[in-house]
Amino acid sequence: MQSRRLVIWVVQLVVIVLMMVLLKLLLQMANEFIEGRETRRSSSPQAKDNFRNRDEGQGWSWDFAVVVNVEDEGHFEAAPRRSSPLPREQLARKHSLRKMLVAMRGAGLETYAYKSRNLEFAIVLIRGSAAVLKKHADAIDLKVKLNEAEVRNRISEGLRDANDPNEFVVYPRKDGWTYRKGGGEGLVMETAIRDSEGQAPLYGYFEHAYGRYDQPNDALYLKRASSNSIFRGVDRVKVILSLLTWPQKQGGAGLPLEKLLATKLVRAAFPLHDGDELCNLLKKKWLVYWAWPWDQPFDRVKDYFGEKVGLYFVFLSHYTTFLLYASVVGVGVYAHSAVDVRRENAPSVPFFCVFMSLWTTTFLEFWKRKQARYAMVWGMAGFEEEEKDRPEFADDRATVMIHSPVDGEEVTYFPPDIRARRVVVSSLVTGVAILAVCVAVYSIFFLDIFLSRPSIDGRLDPTRVVWKRLPSFKLKGTIIGLASTVQILIMENLYFAVAKALNDYENHRSETQYEDALIAKTFIFTFVNAYASFVYTAFIRRVQTNEPNAGWPANNRRRLFRCRDEGNCMAELQTQLSTIFLSRVLISNLKEVLVPYYFWARRLRRRQDMDDAIRKHRRRRRRRQQQQKRRRSASSKTTPPFTKKKE
Repeated sequence: MQSRRLVIWVVQLVVIVLMMVLLKLLLQMANEFIEGRETRRSSSPQAKDNFRNRDEGQGWSWDFAVVVNVEDEGHFEAAPRRSSPLPREQLARKHSLRKMLVAMRGAGLETYAYKSRNLEFAIVLIRGSAAVLKKHADAIDLKVKLNEAEVRNRISEGLRDANDPNEFVVYPRKDGWTYRKGGGEGLVMETAIRDSEGQAPLYGYFEHAYGRYDQPNDALYLKRASSNSIFRGVDRVKVILSLLTWPQKQGGAGLPLEKLLATKLVRAAFPLHDGDELCNLLKKKWLVYWAWPWDQPFDRVKDYFGEKVGLYFVFLSHYTTFLLYASVVGVGVYAHSAVDVRRENAPSVPFFCVFMSLWTTTFLEFWKRKQARYAMVWGMAGFEEEEKDRPEFADDRATVMIHSPVDGEEVTYFPPDIRARRVVVSSLVTGVAILAVCVAVYSIFFLDIFLSRPSIDGRLDPTRVVWKRLPSFKLKGTIIGLASTVQILIMENLYFAVAKALNDYENHRSETQYEDALIAKTFIFTFVNAYASFVYTAFIRRVQTNEPNAGWPANNRRRLFRCRDEGNCMAELQTQLSTIFLSRVLISNLKEVLVPYYFWARRLRRRQDMDDAIRKHRRRRRRRQQQQKRRRSASSKTTPPFTKKKE
């Protein structure tokens, strides 16, 4: 028992050290990527571009990229016309690379296209000037943060009536101003906004206000220090994406980007990093080796990556902070259980269970409060009411256009009976997947029985060579834990693809509804997939040991199903939990850090080898030029000058 605890502690320490090493590699990769990108950008021909001009409120360059196939370029133009062309051919004729570039430029966007080395696809860089982005942001009512000083000034000064200078459309909210009704004697007014009861101690009435962009009131909106513009990087990407898909008749490019991606005519469409914003906003504050979870630049992350990514890291910070409290109590209970001879029934364990119940409730309630606060501060309150339909929602065959019974306008409609049938099918498929998990877990425990019970009524002969080659009794718990880890990872990856297909099949209207349904499916399956083996070991296995009529004599049944260590299932549960947890943490970090680091280092070495080859080629060329120059100079000295013969 003591040796098992020691092994677990050593393995945990090794995993922690490995995690710190992987974190160091990740930071190195991120810093060198940013520095290398800045070096390449400064030495590229585009570095001389005059587009980036902070004085004109245009402190950015290329914001978006589209990767377009060029293998069929011109093929559909020259091919004979079919009576009924295929959808992909029809789409390719209408949206070839040349036509897409013309459409983008017609929408006011600037492009820079170049082909790949194998000439199979072209990369199109896209950007928009401040004037183009502001014009379209006004058209789509983009929500932008207001300038707090300007908001406070306009509220305090009010808005006068254009027809009567003595009247106000909006009264000033300040003390000491004079109101003259009908040009008569003035009244001194005290209308300043005050929080006399201390109901809003954190924020003033003029702070964190957002509004739809209106180009004539450009001075009302906050200018970002990183770009000297009202647009953040994510705002520019939103406007460019909208311009790409906006109808041509209304000034957009009219590209069906989702269809082009689905038919592989466009390989990828993604935003580009901005080196200046990345360095100024995040590198110095975020890419550090050590920082407390609550001391993170969440506002900077939000401004660079968007509100969804920013809120994700806010949740990670909240979760990690609360885990610190639980870990302190948990370490104390674990130490008490380790020194107590009644390890399974240590007096501190029930108190720890009560503590974790309170911890869970407190964690959720505090998170709800923090989430609401950040939604207000970041201008995301009421986001779901303003959310637009997904493009895939209208493309479904069952979606039809009807007239709204409320206002008579034409709206997209998906019949609820079809939705109900599709949800039932998805639930049945999820149920079958959960049943497959239960069968897999039970099969692994039969493997445990095979490894742990060499002889049950002569069914297994312990003298056989196969049994002698099996691992020792002490390692079999670890082997079962590793087998459970493999089962969890395989089933998780398989079901995630199935869940995405089922979610697409259900055809949800908005992106929020789509993500909520996907989270619900994956949560239910992941809960069963991750905890089924623990539930079986902790609650079912002991009952199964004492169950009558199990098919074997009572003594063999107890030998067959009983836990190791004289029936102590908690010790076996601890081994399984430690093995699965450490294995999953190790595998996920190796996959997310070490594998990308390997390919990044290989690509870096390849680039260095290429640079070395280019430098050697340049040196050899200069050497040849110098040798040729010396030969010409030597030949000019030895050869007499040309003289014209006399006639």
